[in-house]
Amino acid sequence: MSVRVYTYHFATYYHALDLAAMPGLFKSGFLISFMRIISYSWLSKSIVLLAVVISPAFLDAQITVGNWNFNNTLNGTTGGNNTVSAASLSPSIPSADYNGGTVYFGENGWPTGTVVNTSMYLQFTLTPTAGYTLNLSSIEMNLRRSTTGSPSGSGPRQWALRSSLDGYAANIATGTLTLNATPAFTVSLNSSYTNLASAITFRLYGYDVYNNSGGLNRFVFDNITVKGLSILPVSFTAFNGILNHNNTVTLNWQTGGIENLDYFEIERSADGSSFSSIEKVYVHDISAATFTYTDAHLPAGPGSMYYRIKSVELNGAKVYSDIVKLTASSDTNITINQISGTNGQITARVSSADSGPAKLLLSGIDGRLIYQQQAALVRGSQDITIPGNRITAGMYVFTLIRNGNMVSRQFVK
Repeated sequence: MSVRVYTYHFATYYHALDLAAMPGLFKSGFLISFMRIISYSWLSKSIVLLAVVISPAFLDAQITVGNWNFNNTLNGTTGGNNTVSAASLSPSIPSADYNGGTVYFGENGWPTGTVVNTSMYLQFTLTPTAGYTLNLSSIEMNLRRSTTGSPSGSGPRQWALRSSLDGYAANIATGTLTLNATPAFTVSLNSSYTNLASAITFRLYGYDVYNNSGGLNRFVFDNITVKGLSILPVSFTAFNGILNHNNTVTLNWQTGGIENLDYFEIERSADGSSFSSIEKVYVHDISAATFTYTDAHLPAGPGSMYYRIKSVELNGAKVYSDIVKLTASSDTNITINQISGTNGQITARVSSADSGPAKLLLSGIDGRLIYQQQAALVRGSQDITIPGNRITAGMYVFTLIRNGNMVSRQFVK
């Protein structure tokens, strides 16, 4: 069943004093990070919980992520959000040069055997920019033998391509070299070459050498192009859960770069490890940044619930948010009944079952701490007033913390 997404123009919020504990990346599929569970206990009212995560995924836009044209240079060019190394020959190839300023060759050393010699190769490396990942789809290579000799034709007759992904153990592709560099050899890369968070190196081997009379043992490189998917990040920038008065949970999350999103999936768990899907949320406005979902089917009684959000891309890539833990409590010592703003002041009507000190926090919906003070609660109902001249019209969070428990309530000025 589809769920209509209502977009609110606000970010998330958090207990500012715990900000240092919030940034936690996660591991999901090919995306590597570290997960941190952020949890608080609460009284009977709404509690604000935050988990922050930044996790990359990708958009389906075919681009060139690396190119080496060998026009008097071994340096490569990049499509952005990644770097490329200069192409280089292994030390076992003793000499090399450019020919006509448009091709490059490695001379001598290429083996006569009909199997790859792993010490003789040309290599090139692609590295994603920090926070991004590579999603490679194909490599196009214009390669040939030397035209020297009588009749023309010398150097390797076979080529093979391998990568650092498996330690150069297996061939990705092989082919037969001729005297022409066109048409290009096109090598399709499988799913192992998607979502790469670190550098990858390719090695191109030449072998099965035969030199005609007077010919030179040369492997000639004209052009190499690596293509892939656009390296644009999709991210969960914030995620929080609120227990409402009517025994429902409201989940709010922020994302960036959802142009390739298929849907969000809401997952819930009783133990924090075994999650099950409770709803799919389809997004019709790809310009939206903040989303909300209400879980109205909570288990009865006190206890903990764990939530996470999974985003699923059109290309099948999955990204998980951090986990938010909500712990129901029968402790009803403090209640924030209502909040109002008049005459430049913010007043909260608070009920307390006993007396004692508490900490008061006023935060923006974006998590920015605006004001804090100590409060002395007394038994019964009381008004707590704080200056309101520091805030403009918008949504805010009023929080009281006592004995490790926290109760919060949103309000609009």
